[in-house]
Amino acid sequence: MTFACDRRATAFHVVHRAAVPAVWLLLAVSLMPGASANPIVLDFETVSPRNTSLGADFWVRNPGVETQGTTFSGGDFFGFVVSASTITGTGGYFYSQEFGSSSAAAEISAESNGGAGGGVGGSYHFAVVSDAAVFGFDPSVINLPAGYRPASVFATNVATTAWLLANDDPNGFAQPMSQNGQQFSVTFRGWSLPGRSGTLLGSATFVLGSYSGGVRSIVTDWTLIDLASLGEAASIDLTFASYDVGEFGINTPTYVALDNLSLVAVPE
Repeated sequence: MTFACDRRATAFHVVHRAAVPAVWLLLAVSLMPGASANPIVLDFETVSPRNTSLGADFWVRNPGVETQGTTFSGGDFFGFVVSASTITGTGGYFYSQEFGSSSAAAEISAESNGGAGGGVGGSYHFAVVSDAAVFGFDPSVINLPAGYRPASVFATNVATTAWLLANDDPNGFAQPMSQNGQQFSVTFRGWSLPGRSGTLLGSATFVLGSYSGGVRSIVTDWTLIDLASLGEAASIDLTFASYDVGEFGINTPTYVALDNLSLVAVPE
């Protein structure tokens, strides 16, 4: 009898010990930091695009964009707009009041797949940012939802910039890339607090155009950019650098098209 009880007790002890890891595993998974927070992908498909009859939309006060708890700053002559424009590249640059909506809309057309197109994966909408920091204004800013950090984003040139990186500006303003070592790039910088405040946590630079070995290279496809180097950033600002700088700042059109900004939960 004692032997039988010992066997039952031993059997229970074995089963109980075997069950413990599974229980703890379920408990550990349920308590993992960010386990209940799903990644966010901002594809702008639910945001109405700006009317291209307003030109590039940067001539008028730009209200900015808000979607999925993320805000993209606005402003005069700079900030973010959502676009569905597919106008091909032209030499128009800040001439929406002179050249008409078609020329100006090239400033908010993504130069994807070798020609003006839509967003990533054939989607219709994407974001375009114009930067006025080169003229002394604050950079354009993305404020992320609480508890999330940037993971990656797709980027490409807009049609106007791609055209002027390779062609003479008919207005004599911007110069195309023509010498070895020349580059045009955008830098994403991550800040610890909203509104590009707090501590600078890190940055990621994406070269939109370069000239090396007598060869001109211009980004014309949606390209994935890893933003892990921005750390647990609460906000992101964008700044541009160019080979072509004049008395009033960068002459190259400081635009970039963005799509599918991916955010992941910050570990608690």
